[in-house]
Amino acid sequence: MGSPSPRQLLNILLFSGLRSASCLLPYNGMPHRQRVHTKVPFSKIQLSKSPPNKVDNSGGGEVSLDAFDFSSRKGWDEFYSRDSIFEFEWHSSISHEMIISEIDKKASSVLMVGVGNSILPRILYDARKGQTAVVCMDYSQPCLDMLRTMHAESCPRMEFICGDAKELDRIFVGAQNCIDGAEEEETSSNEPFYFDTIVDKGLVDAFMCGEGWNGDIELYMRGVAALLKKGVGRFILVSYKLTSSTKEYLIEVGRKYGLQWELDIQPKSNSRVSFSVGYKVR
Repeated sequence: MGSPSPRQLLNILLFSGLRSASCLLPYNGMPHRQRVHTKVPFSKIQLSKSPPNKVDNSGGGEVSLDAFDFSSRKGWDEFYSRDSIFEFEWHSSISHEMIISEIDKKASSVLMVGVGNSILPRILYDARKGQTAVVCMDYSQPCLDMLRTMHAESCPRMEFICGDAKELDRIFVGAQNCIDGAEEEETSSNEPFYFDTIVDKGLVDAFMCGEGWNGDIELYMRGVAALLKKGVGRFILVSYKLTSSTKEYLIEVGRKYGLQWELDIQPKSNSRVSFSVGYKVR
């Protein structure tokens, strides 16, 4: 699969609000097939006063992004394989508290897919006093190793799973005995583990940057729908501002797999970021 054409790059630029088309930084889980050469989107990273091709490292100093090839799993693994621990947030204009407020207080399990090394899983875990099992899933094993180092000892009901977001329904089949918070009643080993809520903060944006993104998103949405509890499951999607055509596509795929969308919710959304929720209706 080749690099996007100039026309596709322009569409991406208009869609995501990037400062330049050479700034495409992929999200964890589904990397865009292009090497990052210079800058990254200002809205994706809390840059403080650091140069645009660097990001503040909460573990100490600045991290230059130019050295990493984000077009491959290896590049992401190298990005997370450093001596210091750091946190890297996407769509920081949407507060963690806003996302958590959309999660039912009685939720027994939450999956954060394409989690990266965001602090959101820990904030949710602490807010619910460990009563909600939080599953962190990402494409990069070093990323998950970092999260495990940060949270595993103090968060016994937090799990860490490495996998491809396009294979959710396969990954979680028969996982009832592997995830803390699973219902104790006997279930078939061919049944998936069902979540009350699935959270995506930036992963769909990465799909949108690749060729054939509609096929990848459909596989992803099929898995999301398969893992949500019927009638009560929610899919929280935080993404760059959704275009009319993207909304239509999500609605179409939602009908196919039993997701009913409330897109671009106000006032939670803003001029650059859409806050959307899909409800599992069947």
